[in-house]
Amino acid sequence: MASTKAWRQDSGSLGKALAILRCFVDRQEQWGVKELSVALDLPPSTVHRILKIFSREGFLTFDAEIQKYKVGMELFRFSSVLGRRIRIREVAQRFMRKIVDRTGESCWLALFDAESESIVYVDETEGPHPFRLHAPIGHREPMTEGAAGLAVLAFLPQEQREPFTTGDRQLEKILAETRSRGCAVVHQSDAAPGHVLAAPIFDAQDRPIGCIGMAIGGLRPATLDVDGAAALLARTTARLSQALGSQLLAGSAAGTWRLGMGVIADLVNDQIPDLQMTASWGAGNRNLDELARGTAGYCMTVAASLDSAFKGRKPFSRPHPELRGMFSLFPLHLHIVARRGLGRLTGIADLRGLRISPAEAGFSTAFVFDELFRIACGHSEKRPAGKIVHLDYAEANRQLRDSRLDVVVALAGVPNPPYSELAQDPGIELVEVEADVAAEFVREQPAYDLATIPAGTYPSQRQDIQTLKVPTVLCTVADRPEDEVYAITKAVYDNRDQLALAAPAYSEFSKDFALTGWSAPIHPGAERFWRELDGRGRRRTA
Repeated sequence: MASTKAWRQDSGSLGKALAILRCFVDRQEQWGVKELSVALDLPPSTVHRILKIFSREGFLTFDAEIQKYKVGMELFRFSSVLGRRIRIREVAQRFMRKIVDRTGESCWLALFDAESESIVYVDETEGPHPFRLHAPIGHREPMTEGAAGLAVLAFLPQEQREPFTTGDRQLEKILAETRSRGCAVVHQSDAAPGHVLAAPIFDAQDRPIGCIGMAIGGLRPATLDVDGAAALLARTTARLSQALGSQLLAGSAAGTWRLGMGVIADLVNDQIPDLQMTASWGAGNRNLDELARGTAGYCMTVAASLDSAFKGRKPFSRPHPELRGMFSLFPLHLHIVARRGLGRLTGIADLRGLRISPAEAGFSTAFVFDELFRIACGHSEKRPAGKIVHLDYAEANRQLRDSRLDVVVALAGVPNPPYSELAQDPGIELVEVEADVAAEFVREQPAYDLATIPAGTYPSQRQDIQTLKVPTVLCTVADRPEDEVYAITKAVYDNRDQLALAAPAYSEFSKDFALTGWSAPIHPGAERFWRELDGRGRRRTA
């Protein structure tokens, strides 16, 4: 990693500020102005000014008694929120707990940072004993410095290993032994006897992305010998890798998607205990790119996006021929929600000049909105004049409530609970998609269909609203095991009543709806289930 001085020179004022903040993370816990200016070779006035800014914003706090700065609550808040967004941590914690319960030893999670070619320690599950080796949480470590880096380095492709191993026969031997036993083992010094072990974690394409490590011996007798501990770690990380490979990406952290994805993951884990599916909230169309790259095993998307990704049509830059559908779950309806009091809005073209959030960039909603506006304006405008901001659904709804946005756009189930709340306070109006605009859009995007949001769906909605709908689809990739996909399809369909309890939109899920709305190939495991269900399934081809 670059030194603090290199960061400062490359990044100007921002680099200086980051270098100062890093000192509170990577070095000592509290600093005076003079000590920090000497450590970073910066003028005391510059250091003092930056520390004051961080203190004012809550990232640092000043202790007047000792005349030093310490980490503030805002930085703790940042680390807590961002830590929860590292998807692997949530999945890994239950596997780490099993290791601790089995051995009594603490274990830790380290992730591979490919850009800096280093290892970062991100989590720890502590054992019950007072004398234990603690993980250096937040510490960044070179690949060859310890067991964690060696566990990952051993399983990287040869071209990525070569810069580390060229001319170093001893390192090549250590990496070969690590690959053979599935775990790196490093003997500590005579002054600190014992061993540190680490076993790699892989994504769905068998690429190492991190490891789980532990120490045995040293301060007290170990409950397992080295070989037993290495085997336990390797077995555990293999199961963790399988769980990560079965990760389910959803498109939104709010509304119908979130409710359903949590239920689906719970159903799969209850019916297929060895699979351990975890639902993560992703980024719309980008979920399909992640699925194709192997960073997840399953993905919820809209039918139009699946078809476009498979064929490489806009907004996707290239085809993803490995994608496969499993089943449609429920229809999403396009909601164009305007805060009450904006005047009469009769269609898409009336949205010029308004402050609009058409969902996050990369979501299907954003693509649909852009295309509808292009059609509504006679193909003469690509984006409406006004303020366009790409926010997630929850934040967009907050800003609409606070009158900082005029319109939010979403593909959502009907009824969508957040819009039911907004309809009561502060009040909303649904904007129609003009009939001719909708018809042209459907001709261009045949996975979509014309639809109506019936009068009375939301409080104070007095008339039917013309709009569009598209099915949601659970999809995977061609090389997922057929029996696994069959079992997931069966678990979800057989328990569809539980989905309907989570959100009314899921009551649409039936064998007749399951294969509607998408033309990409169906996975053989899903096809087998639907064929067995009614005896008349047919195979889809690319």
